Amino acid sequence: WHGYDPDQHKEVVERFNKLDEERRIARQQAHEEARKLKADKEKDSKKSFKSKKNEVNENEPIGSAASDSDSDSDVGSDSEGENEEFIEKDSDKRDFQGRVARQGGLGGAQMATTVRNLRIREDRAKYLYNLDPNSAYYDPKTRAMRENPNPTENPEELAYAGDNFVRYGGNVKEFAKTQIYAWEASARGQEIHPLADPSQAELLHKQYQEKKATLKADQKQKILSKYGGEEHLKEQSARLLLGQSEAYVEYDRAGRIIKGATKAVAKSKYEEDVFYGNHTSVWGSYFDKSSQKWGYACCHVLNKSYFCTVEACKSE
Repeated sequence: WHGYDPDQHKEVVERFNKLDEERRIARQQAHEEARKLKADKEKDSKKSFKSKKNEVNENEPIGSAASDSDSDSDVGSDSEGENEEFIEKDSDKRDFQGRVARQGGLGGAQMATTVRNLRIREDRAKYLYNLDPNSAYYDPKTRAMRENPNPTENPEELAYAGDNFVRYGGNVKEFAKTQIYAWEASARGQEIHPLADPSQAELLHKQYQEKKATLKADQKQKILSKYGGEEHLKEQSARLLLGQSEAYVEYDRAGRIIKGATKAVAKSKYEEDVFYGNHTSVWGSYFDKSSQKWGYACCHVLNKSYFCTVEACKSE
């Protein structure tokens, strides 16, 4: 809009990076504090067990029985101290199971799979759009129906045409290509974020596609200039590609032409009516019975590579 400076967007990016760094430091500090509290709690529990053991030893009489009880108490206290960590984990597990039972489903509201495909209760369920059991498959675990439940109708006029129609419609494919380009650019060290700065990502992706097309065209032109064959890349007319013409021809069951076109003359695969060496006849037009060899009828020469001369023709 009027008066907007695009450089101000750098402040938004810098502010986002600072907040992200502060969150990371806060999480690290919270983790360290939790670890310290856990270590202090373990120390306090060990001290309490030792004080209880000393009190029991002072109240019991001195003797073999007392020594036996001391050894038993030592073993019990040590085993309890070792298993204390596992006892806490069991309690956490019980609490987790209670939370799952209250909220319904593994992980409760914290799991992305339970929230991704939730629908408004006023909307019709996906499996009710077509009650035919052979229609599109509905996965009750993920609440997904990828195919169109009514494939015979126009998907643009339907209230629901399957998850793939939304997933592959509109600009979803272009955005997916931009996202892949951003991932590849980030791996190469270039900072691109299609969600934080979509205009920059779209512009860079467009420039990348243009450069790629230019390099591909240059490479193609170099190959054609070096090896040739550009005439084979030209598009032929539809008449030649489909083999259509205005000539009317009828055939019988054996494939012979009945009406329409003249019968083609059968030709040899070798060149015909070609005279070499100044001869007026072709090689093989004369046969010498005495030598059993072929030659030329014009001069009766039996060597194919010889030239025909006037003297030879006169002498013959």
